[in-house]
This record gives sequence, structure tokens and C-alpha cells, in this order.
Amino acid sequence: MFFDWAFNLARGETIAERWSQIPADTDVLITHGPPSGILDQVITKTDYQSVGCDDLTRELERLTLKMHVFGHIHESHGQQRHEDCLFVNASTCNGNFKPLNPPVVVDL
Repeated sequence: MFFDWAFNLARGETIAERWSQIPADTDVLITHGPPSGILDQVITKTDYQSVGCDDLTRELERLTLKMHVFGHIHESHGQQRHEDCLFVNASTCNGNFKPLNPPVVVDL
């Protein structure tokens, strides 16, 4: 949950049920937010904090994705490869909500 903004569901059973509906044969997954631990860090007053969804991370273990695209965490714009999956935080805004992050182009 992030204030009363769009795309919010309570973590735990509510959102886990939604993630379980992702078809097992999905190649490219697009979600609003990231899984936990992958391009999900926000800047705090003294450090960084990982704020991705643990429930989504658990669900990704059953999938064999080629790519997972998301945004939401503006400070973590970029790409990371984990095993055979390319994770892309394609957020266009930076941490100050300015549309300064460059567009992401990927090839599958």
C-alpha cells in the first residue's frame, strides 16, 4: 500500500491471490510495481530501502519468464538480469517525479 494511490492491494493473502492468476506459460510479465529485491530501492534519509512485493517474488519462483517489466519505484530505473529473465524498471520519472529517466528499449 502506498497512501491511497492507484494500483494498491494489501500485501499478503489479497495480493498473493492476484499474483497466483498469472498463467504459468507467461513469457513477458508487466506489473505496476517490482518484486522484492530487484530494482526496488527507494532513498531514505540515511540509506536505501527495498520496497518491492515479497508475494510477487514468491510467485515468480513458479514462472519461467523471459522478461518482467515494471515501474513505480522511480529511483531504481534500469535493468538487471537474473538467470534467464531480464527485469526492467521502466519508470519514466525520477525520484522527484520529473520525467527525466530515459526510455528503455529491449530486444527479446
